[in-house]
Amino acid sequence: MTQEPVAALLMSLAPVIVFLLALHALDTYRLLSVKRVVVAVVIGCVAAVVCYPINTKGFSIWGAGFAYLGAPVLEELTKAAYAFYCIGRHRVGFPVDAAVTGFALGAGFSLVENIVYFYQLPPSDLLVWLVRGVGTATMHGGATAIVAVVSVVLFTRWRWLAAGPALALGIGVHVLYNSGALPAMERTVVIMATLPGFLMLVFWQSERMLSNWLYSKFDDDLRTLDMIESGAFLESPAGVYLSSLRGSFKPEIVTDMFCLLRLSAEASAKSKAELVQRELGFAPPPDPERAELLREMTVLEGSIGRAGRRALAPLLPPNARDRWERTRMMQS
Repeated sequence: MTQEPVAALLMSLAPVIVFLLALHALDTYRLLSVKRVVVAVVIGCVAAVVCYPINTKGFSIWGAGFAYLGAPVLEELTKAAYAFYCIGRHRVGFPVDAAVTGFALGAGFSLVENIVYFYQLPPSDLLVWLVRGVGTATMHGGATAIVAVVSVVLFTRWRWLAAGPALALGIGVHVLYNSGALPAMERTVVIMATLPGFLMLVFWQSERMLSNWLYSKFDDDLRTLDMIESGAFLESPAGVYLSSLRGSFKPEIVTDMFCLLRLSAEASAKSKAELVQRELGFAPPPDPERAELLREMTVLEGSIGRAGRRALAPLLPPNARDRWERTRMMQS
């Protein structure tokens, strides 16, 4: 391969990867491991492979007009599927990890797309490959990042209805980019002028949100553990509520509820302490007791049953953030 094709290939592939690495580095809490980022990139590649024959058929039937609406809808739906899966399974809990996941999916998609174009178009015009690498590839990552961020923000209240406005925004960005309202170079400039600012705002707001949740909940967990160890818990409002359940459940079930409450506070406090260490730049050592702790919690949840878990919900509310934390602990 001569020097010119090599330069063209690098221009089409390198910028989006550099951007993705920068986003991952900005995540001070390291919410996503390198492995999970790589998995998202690979799934983005698979999405491009799935879309390729469908896009080819669409272009053959509707011509270039398919690129203005059909392709954006198909591609954003396909890329976003894994982001929705991660949100629904509580593997993504904050805008920052949603943004990295979404951008990684778009990066993988653009890598395959640009490689395909590289073998279909002459590599002599380096400006074309600069536009594809900086503009089109970044648009793919940015559009899917927008879908993931909006979805995770709205998911707690709207559940899966959040997918509607999220996809509308992502598809809208993609359609606008494909519409040709601006020349290719101007579109690239617009993308690079707006997308980094949007993602920086997402990271800044998400870090504030995560920090507020982290430290307030950390204090609650430590306070609960301190009351349990000092014997003052039964005199607290939470303890009074737990004692009131003795009239509805067997004594051994109420005891298991108390044990589950203690273990949940302990596990949550450990998880948050690890996040604080990561924020301070330390790599926390593996916790050998984590697996056993989670196993005991699972056994206790099975012991108290569905009715018991519902009764315990005021003390252990099953919200999306707590489920995300539990999932994160299981995957660590």
